[in-house]
Amino acid sequence: MSRTETVSVIIVSWNTRELLKGCLNSLFDASCGMQLDVIVVDNASADGSAEMVEKQFPHVRLVRNSSNVGFARANNQAINGCSSDLILLLNSDTLLANDALAELVRFITEHTDAGAVGPKLLHPRAKLRILGCGKQPTLWTVFTHFLGVSYLMRGVKFFEGIHFWIGTDDRSARKVEWLSGACLLVRRATIKDVGVLSEKWFMYAEDWEWSNRMIRAGWQLYHVPTAIVEHYLSASAEQTDETASMPLTAMRSYYVELQNPSKIALFFFDVFRTLGFGLRAIFYAFRALTSTGGSRQVWLSRSVAFLKFCKQATPWRQTQMMAGPASLAS
Repeated sequence: MSRTETVSVIIVSWNTRELLKGCLNSLFDASCGMQLDVIVVDNASADGSAEMVEKQFPHVRLVRNSSNVGFARANNQAINGCSSDLILLLNSDTLLANDALAELVRFITEHTDAGAVGPKLLHPRAKLRILGCGKQPTLWTVFTHFLGVSYLMRGVKFFEGIHFWIGTDDRSARKVEWLSGACLLVRRATIKDVGVLSEKWFMYAEDWEWSNRMIRAGWQLYHVPTAIVEHYLSASAEQTDETASMPLTAMRSYYVELQNPSKIALFFFDVFRTLGFGLRAIFYAFRALTSTGGSRQVWLSRSVAFLKFCKQATPWRQTQMMAGPASLAS
């Protein structure tokens, strides 16, 4: 890897001022001598995010949107203004380890078949054991993940689900079927080949769909566990009830587009997710009851969150959300 390698970095932010500040600091600390062309696209934040970037990071290119246009559209705005051969999509609620970016650049440079690479995403706040990669959603991979089969049968390829697992699937770099857009290094050549992110979804699901397009075009996707990035997780989505439900509705609508399922298959898709969230809510409630101090509150919060997901995932509550809600566009 050349130390003079130029990487364009795109960070989309919506009301994440302090997290964005930490993200930018970690990014420049992890530059390892590379030239970075950093673009922050602010989706009409009301917390002073844009002003903070202007004042504290004057060398960063700032794009101010007059409304919240969503994750995909904001990234596409910046992609069209990038000239580097490598483009990094980075969430504002991430922190890069010192050599994370260098590892990603090194790997994609050495593997000419790689259309995109992603790091090992850790979620210390949420205490999740899932990785930001896995299999594309099918009825089987949804069943194995949400009903815990892929976790119980870790390491058995037949039972792999929509998410791979920390401690099992992160021992070495491997090919995957999707990579999280929270931190995703993509070749410009790949984007020219398959196009930019789909704007059918306000946020979520666009990384799954983009990954699928890349694979269908003949590119490979690699998870690189030697590159480590911490992810706060859902810093923007948690701000309203409307955005909090988007992971569910976006995943469902993408599954419908990808698989064109029968009504029976879609019903079981909803049932598997509902059961999975319900079982997790019960498990974390039990952990809360058997814990003390700060841990109890963490487990209780997770139980409540999964209980909400359980209610929202039921077949009669789910709708296909293909565009952003009006309340977030102003």
